[in-house]
Amino acid sequence: MTPEVLGFDDHRIVGGSYDVYSRAGEAVASVSPGFWRSRFEASDQSGQLLCTGKARLISGWVAHDPGGRLLALVRVRPFNHHFTTLRGGELECRSIGKAFTPEWYLQALDGRNLLQAVPPEGNVLPMDVWTVHSDGTLTLAEAIAVIELHREELKRKRRRHPSSARLVRRRQLPVGRIA
Repeated sequence: MTPEVLGFDDHRIVGGSYDVYSRAGEAVASVSPGFWRSRFEASDQSGQLLCTGKARLISGWVAHDPGGRLLALVRVRPFNHHFTTLRGGELECRSIGKAFTPEWYLQALDGRNLLQAVPPEGNVLPMDVWTVHSDGTLTLAEAIAVIELHREELKRKRRRHPSSARLVRRRQLPVGRIA
């Protein structure tokens, strides 16, 4: 069962992975991003593999369950509206908004919001942990797969187009000059 709120703490990678938290601040899973940032593995807290994901050659990302069955397929669309297929085509969704912003959500074609970005609640999770609310439809593996596949796509775009990362750069001054 998927916790109602999941927090993704990708700013604190320890030992090659970062934690996924429940609303209560308990680690429910860990995600290990690949070295080249085009793959990931997610495990539950007992160390059991939940899913793996990677880039496809043509416009998309896939995640598989431990048995190798397709868990999620995210097809990349322009303007931050990606099309996601889960459960072998049984559940089709679209993501709306730019991933990892407060306006992001994953919506089933029938209009239900399966995952939706929410601000961190209370003092349990640090403010820089990206949190999503789940309506309970997706399993923990499916929710993590969808989030991680979107994260990988966002990072791919940032690597390809560094200006899209909106990084604040300091103005470099020659030595000896005062601004």
